[in-house]
Amino acid sequence: MAIKFSILILSLRFLLFGDGDPNHHPMAMVDGWDLSEVSSEEMAFSLTDDSTGVEYEVVLLNDTDGLPEAYTSYVTTPVCDDTLCALMHIRLYWNLLGNYIGFDTVSGLPLTKNDHIEFLDEDYKKLHRLLLDDHSIIKRKEKKDLFDEDIKRVSEVVDAVTGATAKEIKKVVVDGALYSSYTLYHIVHGGLSDSIRSDAERRYSASLQNKLLVSDHADYQLFALKKLDKTDFVNHRDRIIELIHRTVPLNRLYLMKKMPETMWQDQEVQEEVSGFFGDLEVNSKSYFLKKLESMDQMSPKAILNLVKQMELMSQNQLKIFMRILNNDNLSDDVVRTLNEKLEDPALIYGYLVKEFLEQ
Repeated sequence: MAIKFSILILSLRFLLFGDGDPNHHPMAMVDGWDLSEVSSEEMAFSLTDDSTGVEYEVVLLNDTDGLPEAYTSYVTTPVCDDTLCALMHIRLYWNLLGNYIGFDTVSGLPLTKNDHIEFLDEDYKKLHRLLLDDHSIIKRKEKKDLFDEDIKRVSEVVDAVTGATAKEIKKVVVDGALYSSYTLYHIVHGGLSDSIRSDAERRYSASLQNKLLVSDHADYQLFALKKLDKTDFVNHRDRIIELIHRTVPLNRLYLMKKMPETMWQDQEVQEEVSGFFGDLEVNSKSYFLKKLESMDQMSPKAILNLVKQMELMSQNQLKIFMRILNNDNLSDDVVRTLNEKLEDPALIYGYLVKEFLEQ
């Protein structure tokens, strides 16, 4: 029968899950993440791994507004299947989507390799890189695939069974800590991750939606964007425009495609987006131009904004823009600026503009 190991979340002081300073300062953390806003915590859920008998007790960390910030679990787990293996102690952190964001060691219980050799700084960094990789080769491997068939020796400590590590595995795991690396990876990216995301879904609210939408984390932004309805787009208009300007290309294109037609028809929206047209990547530029081409009416100011940035358009994009101009009554300012741009050496496809003006 598998031994049931309790996976405690924090020190005894915080098992009551009260307010106070939880003091979460992980030694390894994803860039852009900071848990300094955490002010309280509460028991979220527990989950038992049927294959090992290990129970995970997961705590939700809340920010100063009482909104969910992240999840953490103080893990105590064996790293091998036999009694020769010692326990490993580590605190793991996930974001609200169940994505790994960091870990911390437990005071007096550093991670160790073969024969009680403690992890070095570079070992912790390599472990962090491994845990960050959701598509690591070891995600598809079973324990029997980790070693070549010849076993060299048995050691009575963590990572007890040692042998010739498969070459492709050796590149990604901590040297001398194969089982530790493998075990932690599958804890971080296993069923616990899905359970965390499900728990966060149950806690989703308008306040949490606002928090995710204004977050700097692209995955949080996309999660919130997927839940917005037409009314939400109107209510969050300023943030929507800001995200079109500043978010990552994947989120931007998703957002532009989902944005209600009524917002695209808003000439102020056209003017704002055309104003930062040059900051968009190629696919978003093309989508924006095609969307404008489908509009019955376009803002004269938006047209002028785009004329001033024609050198930033590809050949196909400029062709689309010429079709837009062909369907519009051009102001004197637009015609004058078109002629001025013909003198700009940066306008590589200026012949298209010249042909348009000569029609």
